[in-house]
Amino acid sequence: MISSELGEQPITAIQTNSEAQLIGRGARYNPFVYEEATSFTRRFDHSTPELQILESLHYHTINDKKYIDNLTKSFEAMQLQVEDDKDFDILTTTVKESFKKSDVYQYGKLYYNDVEDVPESEYNGLAKYGVPVAELPTVNIETATLEATAFDTQNITGMNETRLVKIDAALVKKAMARNPFFRFNTMKKYMPTLNSIAEFMYEDQWLGQIKEIQATVSTGSETVLSRETQLLVVEKYLAYIQRMLVMNYKRQRGTNKFIGLPIKEAVQDYQKRVPVNYADAGVHELIQTYDYKKAPWFVYNEAIVDKLERSLIELIQGYIEELQNKYKEVYLIRSDERNTKLKLHEFAGDVSHYSGFLPDFVLYLANASYIYQIYIEPKGPQLLDQDQWKEDLLTSISPESVDVIGENDQVKLYGVKFYVSGDGRQVRQDIQKIVL
Repeated sequence: MISSELGEQPITAIQTNSEAQLIGRGARYNPFVYEEATSFTRRFDHSTPELQILESLHYHTINDKKYIDNLTKSFEAMQLQVEDDKDFDILTTTVKESFKKSDVYQYGKLYYNDVEDVPESEYNGLAKYGVPVAELPTVNIETATLEATAFDTQNITGMNETRLVKIDAALVKKAMARNPFFRFNTMKKYMPTLNSIAEFMYEDQWLGQIKEIQATVSTGSETVLSRETQLLVVEKYLAYIQRMLVMNYKRQRGTNKFIGLPIKEAVQDYQKRVPVNYADAGVHELIQTYDYKKAPWFVYNEAIVDKLERSLIELIQGYIEELQNKYKEVYLIRSDERNTKLKLHEFAGDVSHYSGFLPDFVLYLANASYIYQIYIEPKGPQLLDQDQWKEDLLTSISPESVDVIGENDQVKLYGVKFYVSGDGRQVRQDIQKIVL
């Protein structure tokens, strides 16, 4: 939620830095028209949390050039691509005709795992909604958002400081009273195992384990925050919890049962919209088109990739002859981002991420005895920690751990560790151990 409406106070670059992180993750939300009308006032403050979140993001960015300018500068500081709406290219790639004529294209399949509903009985604590209750939460009260999470701790050096706020029952009760979401009847819709408000406040699996909140404040703020400011901190943390409850309830989690999708449905010509001019000349991961018409093992005529992805393709190319000596069919498939059906979902251990993800590449190998499919994901160093769950998912995929529906033991699925620049995690070696 937005804690203060845009225009009620000066909007500075400091205020928008945390928001850059928020919108960077939620960039797919677009300004919306509701019931064929666009309003410049808030309409959903007393409606469902989902509508409140959508309206907040729309209201907070519309018709305020200064705010957008500051937000753009924040994106630049984070080395995110910033483009003008009219300043982009459409890059196109097509499937090779030789691949379309192959048996792999005509009859082969790519595999993704089925999902199942998470039983209501398992929503028995904040951790099941993705809230890290065992970690010290951080709330930034210098921004105009309700972005309050242990993962967003980046500050502008020298401009922000932190203060610890000890939370008590009085603060929590007052903060809950100010937010209509925290009426028991509403909470029960998203927390089916919850028995009472008291349980939510005091039991360790809910708020009881949260004893302190770290507040990000501007440099020079009071050493001990006022009671009013402490209340604001708790309100923002509760708003974060509200958002996590709404987003992560009624989720589906992955299973170890993998289903086949015909390759001719999954591998098709596609286009990608790519910025031409960047506000930040230092952006280093530019997406370009590379010619692979003379590489029959790459299923597209062109690769639309960044430099890291290109280096992975070259890594595979480096021992393509060795693979072709052992396998009749050797293909590297670049995933088309439109094929969301092919997303993989966590299925091993205590599942904590429900959205799933689409690995960038599949290495397809086939001979008379086996069909191998190896999921490969390049990853920049800045994303390794936060995307560790994706690597854990990949490495949990093996013939011993999955059941390929409708297939015999001939089909073997594997995932490997993230590919990083220079192959520092030895992905090539892992692939060779599997298939050579």
